[in-house]
Amino acid sequence: MIQEPTWTRANGSTPTWTSTGVRTYVLGPLPDERLIYRAADGQVYYPHTDRRGSTVALSRAGRAVETYAYDEFGRSGATGPSGYPWRYTGQRLDPWTGTYHYKAREYSPQLGRFLQADPARFVDGPNIYAYVGNNPWNATDPTGMWQPPVARPPARPRGRGPGAGRRPQTEPASPRPLRPNGVPFEPASRSEILTALQPNRRGDVPRTYVYADPTGRGPLVRGEGRGMDLIPPEGYIRVELIGTPQRTVSGGRDTNHASRSLEVGLQMAQSGRFGQIYFNRSLATCSGGSCASPYRPDVVGVYRTGGFQAYEQLSPGQRGESLYQRLSPWIPPTEYFSGD
Repeated sequence: MIQEPTWTRANGSTPTWTSTGVRTYVLGPLPDERLIYRAADGQVYYPHTDRRGSTVALSRAGRAVETYAYDEFGRSGATGPSGYPWRYTGQRLDPWTGTYHYKAREYSPQLGRFLQADPARFVDGPNIYAYVGNNPWNATDPTGMWQPPVARPPARPRGRGPGAGRRPQTEPASPRPLRPNGVPFEPASRSEILTALQPNRRGDVPRTYVYADPTGRGPLVRGEGRGMDLIPPEGYIRVELIGTPQRTVSGGRDTNHASRSLEVGLQMAQSGRFGQIYFNRSLATCSGGSCASPYRPDVVGVYRTGGFQAYEQLSPGQRGESLYQRLSPWIPPTEYFSGD
């Protein structure tokens, strides 16, 4: 379950954000799948999607109360009182800009193009702003880093007659980086990372490094040699992990607070969009002093292009809305997430 505060912005000499409630989502087992939606006004809806994952209707009490339609590139004039933002191919619509957030890049349905270049540059072709190779009927891009499938040789015929039993097969290009001797780099071990992020006897702030595929397709890996900060795979980028994930205890038992915070931080690192991931460190520290807030979110990702994304792992009795009020002067609502 994910909680998301909703806000309105009042412009003035000092722009301020005012809370208007909390949206709640019950997530499904598939990426970008939401089974139940509770709006800020308390109404409960059930999203319905098509084969591309686009939301086509919201139902309540057994009948559709909102419907949505899109052209092939996601243009849609549909709106509704529910405020449900997850629309075309299951991605988040920004109501102020009319663009969709595809994790690595922003997508404009009016242009049918991404607004940022492909992080992998010309891997997918000469047009580094194209959306799924201009073939949105047959492909989607939930991460903003779609790559055309690589065809396998056809299977050997089975049975009788020419071509019997033959079927076309496809598989994604292998993201595993290789050492010069052809041996794959080892994936970064979560237990090894968590050990490296524990405080030492001198009280130094722990830090370590992992290496991420800039396209977000490959796994996080360790560097070559001793430690985790030596020779990286070719083309990979270094992500610095700083601080110690916060532990919490409930009823005398350790909760999953630290492990969940670490998992979210590593997901941020694997996206290839962040240069540093901070755990339980103040925003003043994360920003290098440009932000005066002493508040410590569980996870803060610092974008390579500037700015933050913050995550709070909710403890029993906590609400994401109340926690965000401490961050609202420095982080817009679209860059804040919480989970339990």
